[in-house]
Formats: sequence, C-alpha cells, structure tokens
Amino acid sequence: MITLHSRVTRRIVVNGRDLGDFTFAEVRELHMQLGIELSEHRDQLVALLNFTAHFFSLPLEALTCRCRDERFAWPRMVAMFVATELIGANSFQVGEIFKRTPSDVRHAVVRVRDRRDTDIKTRQEIERFTLALRAIHPATEPSHA
Repeated sequence: MITLHSRVTRRIVVNGRDLGDFTFAEVRELHMQLGIELSEHRDQLVALLNFTAHFFSLPLEALTCRCRDERFAWPRMVAMFVATELIGANSFQVGEIFKRTPSDVRHAVVRVRDRRDTDIKTRQEIERFTLALRAIHPATEPSHA
C-alpha cells in the first residue's frame, strides 16, 4: 500500500532481489534518479484535467484537491477512469497529474466501471464526456495498433 500522508511503504523487489520498503516519495525519487519517464502521457493527461474542469464547470483545483465532496470526487474519478481506459496511462502516471496514489486511481477506475455497468444515466454521462473529449482532443483516441 502507498500513501502520501504516512510512512506506509511499498516493498520493492527487482529481479528477485528484495530492496526493502520505500515510501511513495522515495519511489518517485528513485524513478527520477534512474531516469524512468513517469509521464509519457503528460500532455494528454493535463489536457484531460483541464477539459474535465470545463466539462463539469469546476475550478481546476477541485480536481486535484483532497476533498471527498461528491461534486468534486465524481468528476475526478471519471477523468481518472478515462485516463486509464481511453488514453492508456498507467495508475502511477494518472496519480502524478491528479495528485493521488496509484491505489487511489485504481479504486476510482473500479468505482466508475461498476457504476457505469449498473446505471444507464452514468453510462450516458461517461459517453457524453468521452465524445466531447474526442471532439476537442482527437489525440485521446485509443491507440490499439
């Protein structure tokens, strides 16, 4: 488990060698030191963040704040869902933009997928959102080459 607010750690094992426990910040620093590109989708994710704020008539800060209020949390979860499903970004890349841990992103994706699959209005809302996003940002078309 990774959290930003405590010393809860993630055990890192590379090629069978146990490197020990690291905090979220330490893992990020290790990635930067090794030159691992965390945000190959950065431009698309930033565009998605801005589009989501506009689409849901929210201030941009509402999508990256720690607030759990439904009127902020639901649009943020939809955007994280679209980022993984449509853009193809991984949970670490999405979390970096939305200021969330990878497990937060995975939780959001599961919640949106479950709600989409059981509620017709939610499905329609997500379809409207993705259609509008594709119309404005054609680069968000899925790349299944």
